[in-house]
Amino acid sequence: MLPIEKIVGWIKDKPAWWQHSVKLSLSEGALSNKHLDEIYNLALVEHKIISDEEISKLFEGPIDTTGLSDEINEVTLDKIDSVANVGALAGDQTLSFLKNGMTVVYGDNGAGKSSYARIIKHACLSRGGVPEILGNVFEKSDQPSSANISINVDGDVESNEWNLRFKSNSNLKSIRVFDSQAAEHFVTKEDELGYKPSGLHVLEDLAEAVDYVSRRVTEETMPGNGFVSLPSFQDTKTGRFVSHMSRNTVLSEVELYSATDEEIERIELLTKEIDSYRSKSPEQIRKELSNQLRQLTPLKEFVAKSISVVSVKVFSDLKENEQDCLQKKEIADDLKEKTFSGLPVRDIGGDEWRLMWDSAERYIISLDQGGSFPLQENELCPLCLQEIGKFSSEKMAGFVEFLASDAVKIASASKNHLDSKKKNIRDYRFDLTPYAAAITLADEIFDDFRIKILKLFEDLESRKGLFCGEILPEKVTPEETEILEKINKLVSNIEASLASISEDDDSDKIIKRKESDLQELVDKKLFRDNITSIISNIERYKLVAKYENLQEQCKSRPITDKNSEICKQEVVVPLVKAFNSELDKFGFSRFKVSPRTRGKSGAQLMKLEILDGREPLVSKVASEGEQRCISIACFLAEMKADRRKSAVIFDDPVNSLSHQWSHRVAKRLVEESKDRQVVVLTHDIVFYKLLLEEIERVDGPSLNEICLERSRKRAGIVRSTPPWDALTTSKRVKQLQEKVRELRKIGEDGTEREFREASYAFYGYLREAWERLVEEKLLNQVVTRFGRAVQTNRLRRLIDDISQSDFDRVEQGMSRCSTYFRGHDSAPAVGDPFPTIQEIEDDLACLSDFNEELQNKRKRS
Repeated sequence: MLPIEKIVGWIKDKPAWWQHSVKLSLSEGALSNKHLDEIYNLALVEHKIISDEEISKLFEGPIDTTGLSDEINEVTLDKIDSVANVGALAGDQTLSFLKNGMTVVYGDNGAGKSSYARIIKHACLSRGGVPEILGNVFEKSDQPSSANISINVDGDVESNEWNLRFKSNSNLKSIRVFDSQAAEHFVTKEDELGYKPSGLHVLEDLAEAVDYVSRRVTEETMPGNGFVSLPSFQDTKTGRFVSHMSRNTVLSEVELYSATDEEIERIELLTKEIDSYRSKSPEQIRKELSNQLRQLTPLKEFVAKSISVVSVKVFSDLKENEQDCLQKKEIADDLKEKTFSGLPVRDIGGDEWRLMWDSAERYIISLDQGGSFPLQENELCPLCLQEIGKFSSEKMAGFVEFLASDAVKIASASKNHLDSKKKNIRDYRFDLTPYAAAITLADEIFDDFRIKILKLFEDLESRKGLFCGEILPEKVTPEETEILEKINKLVSNIEASLASISEDDDSDKIIKRKESDLQELVDKKLFRDNITSIISNIERYKLVAKYENLQEQCKSRPITDKNSEICKQEVVVPLVKAFNSELDKFGFSRFKVSPRTRGKSGAQLMKLEILDGREPLVSKVASEGEQRCISIACFLAEMKADRRKSAVIFDDPVNSLSHQWSHRVAKRLVEESKDRQVVVLTHDIVFYKLLLEEIERVDGPSLNEICLERSRKRAGIVRSTPPWDALTTSKRVKQLQEKVRELRKIGEDGTEREFREASYAFYGYLREAWERLVEEKLLNQVVTRFGRAVQTNRLRRLIDDISQSDFDRVEQGMSRCSTYFRGHDSAPAVGDPFPTIQEIEDDLACLSDFNEELQNKRKRS
């Protein structure tokens, strides 16, 4: 089963935000700050800390592992060009690299090598950290630092526009960089294993996400963060509620501890009450409370009765009666219209008419002759003293039928009922005179009580006018009950106080109970004043509880264990084997060094330790040269264990090392260049020479030599010709052959003087080449001008090998050079001697043939 398959199976029962981290890591290749924020928000949604529909949708969808079994690309550097504002580097130069073999970039101090190295370390993977990039400090420029970095990815060229904000990609990160800082990192610190099986990076990303969420939660839940400071409460029920607030506090309980308006008013009353109790006996207190009760109870009942007389309920009943009366009157009016239509007099059948009709009826019936009503046809009307005609007789009979109808009777009864209710209200007297003493008592307890109750009864009187008017208004405002509530509360408090005082109580006990009640009320008022902050704190406690539950999911140990489980079988074993192999290649044997691994925060960490010694730390025991070789061995071991084929960059790998260790490093890097692209940046001419000698010795990898030079204003000027001092004899022969071709062209096209001057310079170089041949080939490098030691073990090859013929060949070659190079002053009369082109070619052939013989036939290294 592939590592990623193990991870996907393992992650299924983990939190959703863990799973989303794996999804992002697989789909995006790495987690950006934006991704980490997204994961954090998803964790908040999962724990119901926030609500976000868009984030909630991220819970959906499976983990996609498509393509993770593909091989990792082989990546090499192609070129660096178009450099802008990086140190003093010239922008029109191109630094090209061999796709295979070794590229050596040499430059003296200030030539621009370090600036190119900084660009590479910024873009590629370096354990030593990312160095600071400076622009040209000698020229003012607003242009941002940038360059074009071209790489070969499995044979295809890919360009990357690098700048200071450039986010490197996986291809560039496939190229590893080794420098002095990385070397120290290997021998003094732990670091993550370089070999990561396909897909294993998601665990590291998950560990990063877990750490990010943990840090955000820690910041959010720092002690005091988000809580509002509250004033101090006493040891009361309310105070204990506040001090014990937690995630379990029920918000609905808050109102139980918040003072009501009546309780706030009670604070002043209770304070006065306690003060008055201090000089009285329990019996006196009981008597005083009883007297107060006798005074206040009638006032309470009268106020309640007065308010009820003109209450909204009474108004609603009146309004209902009025509507009933109007409906019934409308029916009676319809009947009246039918009965009295066509009469010359208006309002017949109305209230005034009925009053007149009733009076006429009583008058006529009361006459002595015992007349009847209504009058009949031909009877004399005692009111108008005229004879009743047929028309009048019929109309009056209709009047009687109208008045006798049910509709008229019902309408009349309804109106009488409404009028009766209004009369009762109109007759009620809102008179407070009998209650003057009770009002005075209440006024001593409540501020402005007298003013308020008088105002209340003024309003009640005005309200009575509304209730008793001819036509009721559409609605009235609710009755004011504040005064009634105050009186009721006062009476209730007095009754409670009276009931709480037993005959065997003493004053201290009574006062103590009252003070306890007072403190509770004070705390409840304080609670009410701070209720917004209290609710905020309770909500914060509940929110913090959710964050703490989330923090429980931020433990990276399960990730580390899973990583270790996979790494131990698939990483550590091949790494240790590769490391020991590398040490053998360096010939390292003074003490045994081994990599030790352990898991931490989702990653597998490695450090080097000395075995079988009292001090395990390599940096304290090994010499500088040994440390450097151990570091390079560790660096290359990771590459081997990873089965990586991408390029490696070495920036001054032998800085301050002895010749012995420099030679070992050169040998190992040349060997490595057979299998991958190796780029070496150095300012050490001796190490450069060692690299060239080793490449020449093994005759295997291709070599690309770049020499960086500096003008007065610009650095990083690329030259393909390597420095003469670093060249081996064979390399010098090749350069001299090129110079012979140039001399031939001068001889054909130039002047005699130009040819003479060029030939003098040629023989100067030829003389130095003979000197290098003696040192390097003839004497087998027993003594070298750049070396720090005499290589006596190389003397064996010289025994019975050097002959008089060798001395003669050297003597002849050196003599020819002494004749023609600029080092002797010739007499003007004699003239300067100068050779022909054929003599020059023959003299170079002598050197070339001797070098070929020593190197190939006589096996000089």
